Amino acid sequence: SFQREEREQPYTETSALAKLEEGFKKWQALPEKTRGKFNFAWLDKNGFGGLLQWSRKKTSDGQATNVSLGVLVAGSADKELKKSFTKK
Repeated sequence: SFQREEREQPYTETSALAKLEEGFKKWQALPEKTRGKFNFAWLDKNGFGGLLQWSRKKTSDGQATNVSLGVLVAGSADKELKKSFTKK
């Protein structure tokens, strides 16, 4: 029989920022020559797609319902994360 996977609780701004910082630490630990850019695509390919979906969620009339990834990056106390994150 088909079983529905339990979904994680939605993020809060604090837990989303913690998840972003976790992703950044994972990215930093990779060899510089092969890790590529720290951006949306890297996060998506490396197990952080749920964070991206949460940050892009909109209401039916197009209003953002959650904090965008750009706002999360700006809110991080980690200066290296801010310098390293690229939108492309």
